[in-house]
Amino acid sequence: MKNLLMRLSELDTQAGDELRVIGFFDALLQNGARLDRILLETARLAECPVGVSVPALGVNRRAGHRGALLPAVEAAPGALTHRLADGGRVWIERQGPALALDTMLAERLGLACTIALGGGTDHPDPALVELVLNASTGEPERSRALHRLGIAPDRPV
Repeated sequence: MKNLLMRLSELDTQAGDELRVIGFFDALLQNGARLDRILLETARLAECPVGVSVPALGVNRRAGHRGALLPAVEAAPGALTHRLADGGRVWIERQGPALALDTMLAERLGLACTIALGGGTDHPDPALVELVLNASTGEPERSRALHRLGIAPDRPV
């Protein structure tokens, strides 16, 4: 497989770069990266701020390319956005013109964020209660678990 990827990269530089982007996100997900880590690493790769907003889950996160979470705001005007199936969106806030891989980067970021937030399953799992109560659970993951349990994160329980 590695030889095939190297050969493809020689034939088409764009295809090789796209495969590296896919591999980047695959590695993050295989290593169990949570939402904040996905955003931080994507911002470093893109060398510009990136973000995700999923209003139905109360998720609004943003990361800068220097490795820090930024104040959560909506995407800057002109940011490249990608819609998620659940009504949310991800974005890339590049200054100047978009790069050739930005569209693919936004699509893969959207997929990774959806997976990190537990997208694709509609049946609540009893383990969600453990996720909500675990002190090491991040805010976006806890919010998603609460939502899947039918508990609004802004209401007392």
